[in-house]
Amino acid sequence: MIKNNNVALRVQKCREISLEIQRRGVAQSGRAHRSGRWGRRFKSSLPDHFHTEGIAKNCRNPLYYFQIVGKNWYSVLSLFPKAEHFYTMPTLMENSTGSKIFAIGDIHGCNDKLVTLLKRLPFDKTRDTIIFLGDYLNRGRESRKVIDTLLELEKECRNIIFLRGNHEQELLSYSETGDVETLRLLRKIGVDATTESYNVSARRLQGLACFPPEHQQFLLNLQFCHITDDYIFTHADFHEELLIPPQKTTDTAAYCYNMEARLLSSRRLIEKQPTNLDRVIVFGHIPFELPLVTPDRIGIDTGAVYGNVLTALELPTMCFHHA
Repeated sequence: MIKNNNVALRVQKCREISLEIQRRGVAQSGRAHRSGRWGRRFKSSLPDHFHTEGIAKNCRNPLYYFQIVGKNWYSVLSLFPKAEHFYTMPTLMENSTGSKIFAIGDIHGCNDKLVTLLKRLPFDKTRDTIIFLGDYLNRGRESRKVIDTLLELEKECRNIIFLRGNHEQELLSYSETGDVETLRLLRKIGVDATTESYNVSARRLQGLACFPPEHQQFLLNLQFCHITDDYIFTHADFHEELLIPPQKTTDTAAYCYNMEARLLSSRRLIEKQPTNLDRVIVFGHIPFELPLVTPDRIGIDTGAVYGNVLTALELPTMCFHHA
């Protein structure tokens, strides 16, 4: 799965980039967001020979290099120049049709950023596939507009996939059970912003009563994951048991559902352990200042609702788009 050709050349190229960016004084940390404050940004003004494919390192202090995309200001580098062991990115092969896959991270009610990002994507609505990784609702003030935008996009696109995030999972759980503890959790993760966008009280979340019929159907039809030959797209985590065709029994269905619910809140992919899967996992859920790239996973939640950018990943070119 990992192609280690020409590592020395890539390491040298990465060191050149490191020196250039350090000279400009814009080196930034790419660790997970904790404080709510995001690093400085710099303009895409490097020479053309620095606009190369991604390179990543899987070690204590990951090193990330990203292709610079767009004309807006944003940081693209996390530099640890003393790193010793480098790995190339997973091999990304063009498919026979030449079509692309676009994956978009957590939106959380940020409709303006979503609309801007969609306009920037070099997306062919008849050939390409677009995958949304979940968490459309809560925290941001425009959850209703986000779903409206996605439903309009669905009418125009031939291949569009909507995945379920942990925020939608908790909402669906409360809508079915009316459990008070689940409602408390929903309030903690920002559901009041969602109810305000629908101009209703939280009591009407039960049974999804506050949502228009088309929005209810959207939420009920969300998938847990999408799997291709090279990638697993999911909101937060994946387990190899889900690759085994399930038995058609009630107990098995309940087991898989409960496993999915746990995985949607998992933070395992922020840890150093390998996934031990034969595909690269593309996920959201955990907000980073920059996209996380290692040989076996790509994290593209860049904290749009916290004031950072909304990110889309273009495959197989490994190109990042932001708004």
